[in-house]
Amino acid sequence: MENLNDLKAIWHSLPLKGLANSTEMVQMIKKERKEKLKKLSLIMGAALLLIALMLILAFLSSPSLISTKIGIALMMLAGILMAATNLNSLNRFYNLKVCSNKDYIAFLKQTKLRQLFYFKKTQPLVMFCAAVGLFLFWHELTLQYPIIEMAIYVIFSIYFLLLWFYLRPKVFKKEQSKLNRSIEHINKISEQL
Repeated sequence: MENLNDLKAIWHSLPLKGLANSTEMVQMIKKERKEKLKKLSLIMGAALLLIALMLILAFLSSPSLISTKIGIALMMLAGILMAATNLNSLNRFYNLKVCSNKDYIAFLKQTKLRQLFYFKKTQPLVMFCAAVGLFLFWHELTLQYPIIEMAIYVIFSIYFLLLWFYLRPKVFKKEQSKLNRSIEHINKISEQL
């Protein structure tokens, strides 16, 4: 019996600093899932709004230049690509149920790979379509005012360059580090068990 008491004392003296218990883990996962669903829903709504706005503009304004029509089509394509990509992610997070640590780690690793693919392939394509579409769309509207047209193009160029070189990598690094911390945290808990 003395050995059992010694084992209990050792067990209770183990340092568990920084490790969440099962209830805290479930709450953390639910919170992350809820935040991600909210973010994806907002992005989805913005994409659908962009598509609807471009459809309305295409039918109501009846553009005369082909460049404007191409611009509208490219911005609609950007909205469709954004909606399709985020719909897939929205379904993944919506269908995420309470699962084992291994399954959740696999889910997070898959999410990390999907974020990398989105950063390298999908996001550049969406941004390219949106930028070129916006530039072509504004051409007809500002054709008579070359100074205003140049000012608009300079402003849009600065905006897209800031998005591409500053905001896009910053957000990607933040999301990746958040995922890495979650994976590391769950791995620590799994090792303790």
